[in-house]
Amino acid sequence: MKNSVNLNQQQPGIKVNPLFDANQVLKGVIIPIGEREKLLKPSVAKELYNYMSKLSYKPIYESSFEELQQRAAPVIEKVHQELLDKGLYLSYRNELCVTSDLMIHEYQQRIELVSVDVKSGTYIVKQVYQK
Repeated sequence: MKNSVNLNQQQPGIKVNPLFDANQVLKGVIIPIGEREKLLKPSVAKELYNYMSKLSYKPIYESSFEELQQRAAPVIEKVHQELLDKGLYLSYRNELCVTSDLMIHEYQQRIELVSVDVKSGTYIVKQVYQK
């Protein structure tokens, strides 16, 4: 399902035409120059904003994996920072984790490379990196 617009639907208090590219992605809205004075009215500007929001909204099920990552990135970053601010750590793997037992524990001021024993749940700090 592609983004689409019903040009017969009620448009804002000014004449507008949505402008789509070849892939049916909204690229802009054409507003005739004679209609620009009407944009000074707050009610018309609000209607135009609402109309454009409806045109440019892309449902999550139409989004690619990369688009979902971009949409989620600010929220994830905020949660990560809140965890670090509370003195907790983030746990993940990166290029330093050359064997399956290695993990990264990232704290506010430092990053630890740790070896985790999955049977006992204990870990040994192998190396500490200061931020």
